[in-house]
Amino acid sequence: MFYLVEVTREEKERELQNLLHSGMVREKTQLHSLLVYLGTKALETPAEPLKEYTIGVDALGKPTDYDPRIDPTIRVEVAKLRKKLAEHYQGAGAGHPVRLEIPKGAYLPVFVVAPPAAESLRRRVVPRGWVLALAGVALAAAIVTPWLAERWSRPRLAPELETFWAPHFDGTPTLLVYGALLFLKMQGTYFRNPDVNRPEDFAENAKTQRILGALEPRESRPTHTFTGVGEAEALFYLTRLLASRGAQLVVERSNTVGWEDLKNKHVVFLGGRKFNPQLPDLPFKPKFQAINRKIVNLEPGAGEPAEYLTASLTSHGEITEEYALISVYPGFTPRTRLVTLECSSTEGTLAAAEFLTRPDMVGQLLARGIPLKAENGVFRPFQVVIGAKLNKGVVVSLFYKTHRALS
Repeated sequence: MFYLVEVTREEKERELQNLLHSGMVREKTQLHSLLVYLGTKALETPAEPLKEYTIGVDALGKPTDYDPRIDPTIRVEVAKLRKKLAEHYQGAGAGHPVRLEIPKGAYLPVFVVAPPAAESLRRRVVPRGWVLALAGVALAAAIVTPWLAERWSRPRLAPELETFWAPHFDGTPTLLVYGALLFLKMQGTYFRNPDVNRPEDFAENAKTQRILGALEPRESRPTHTFTGVGEAEALFYLTRLLASRGAQLVVERSNTVGWEDLKNKHVVFLGGRKFNPQLPDLPFKPKFQAINRKIVNLEPGAGEPAEYLTASLTSHGEITEEYALISVYPGFTPRTRLVTLECSSTEGTLAAAEFLTRPDMVGQLLARGIPLKAENGVFRPFQVVIGAKLNKGVVVSLFYKTHRALS
């Protein structure tokens, strides 16, 4: 059950301080550090996703090589904190009008309004003359309340995110297109050549022909039934954010999308040009391109690098620093826009999606005067190069690198 009451920032701050001074958790313990960190995140950046790795490093001082898959500390401590909060609100904090809760399956807490006291729910005697009037009101409420509930229960995003994503909340559908990887299926075995993502290019690729010649499969057929981990996570971040504000969403694989599908919609492409065959044919002249593990600067200015390269530290090629390209163009029909999150690696696609779902990162674009809003219904095109530090495929930090306005 929800209650159509907005929790003010002052109320949130007051409740967080109440919890920190309640003795619910002892100071200078992991639980206290966790409560401070998570409570502050719920207060300052409620739309920013939280990961075990980030919590471990930032809140509990874990080393940078900490691996949540091996060390379950965060899952254990968050479960303890969730239980402590529930017990507190059943006891000493039962009368608090605002509560901090950690939903099951999540790490980021939310501030909620406490359920009404039992006294206010008791049946009251109603004079006979009011019965019909109240029945009419009840009928109207039964019709209107679900609409109001759906509309009012959607929390607004942080101002920076509202600014960037506002067009997607205007009732126009948003098409999310994720890159689909091409594999050859041969007698129950799957083969992929990272250099090829179109069936027609297999015949011209020498590496693929050598593999097929060695295996001599009785039959083979191309299939696009897989995507990258980064694209899958990016799709989750974007759908969660947009759906929370009631955006109408459509999700398609890149190999099934035609040009007709791009009309009358906002469009977001996830993944590089290799996996999204529509991108090279878009009618725009870019200043940057994501090609072969680098972002190429097509028109470098004085003192600017000609390319931004992926950095790999480990012998098996683990990416430690990656660059990704965010491009924003006018859509194919008036008042729509097209956004691409490009990189030659799946980690870069994830980094770009995280960048656009974090208020502090989008705030950096606003601070540089990048035109995130439409002018007279037309979106001014631009490109942004962003960077990410990674550890075992997890985005540890993000940073703005450079941008260009397009004509």
